[in-house]
Amino acid sequence: MGRTRKIQIEWSYPIKVDSALTKERCIQSFGIYYISRKFGNKETLLYIGLTLNQNFINRVLQHHKNWMGNYRGEKYIRFGEFPIGKPVTRHMIEDIESCIIFELQPIQNINKKSSYTCNNEYEISNIGYRGVIPKEISTKNH
Repeated sequence: MGRTRKIQIEWSYPIKVDSALTKERCIQSFGIYYISRKFGNKETLLYIGLTLNQNFINRVLQHHKNWMGNYRGEKYIRFGEFPIGKPVTRHMIEDIESCIIFELQPIQNINKKSSYTCNNEYEISNIGYRGVIPKEISTKNH
């Protein structure tokens, strides 16, 4: 492993998935996101994802088509943003997504739940409207 990198992700306010499809951020943004559902008073993490080659709206539409209808309750999406001015590479986003999936074991994620590979160690600080995401996640614990 390389050196430990400290990364901060600011999670957006949860947006109902159906409403998110019309948001400018969803149309233009690339990066990391998570989908959860709220049923009663309980929020459940369903999926952690990233978009590198397409925008959020295309990914959300794929989830809508494939599995979202299988869950009762209201579905929400949160977008993870990295600080402006701090370079975040494609490989870093992939590593961070892998780490969060491994740590939280989202229901709909298939890959990266039993193992993953990353090029560096990360200490991820989650701020904003993080919902079920812990404040701190470290690859050192994996």
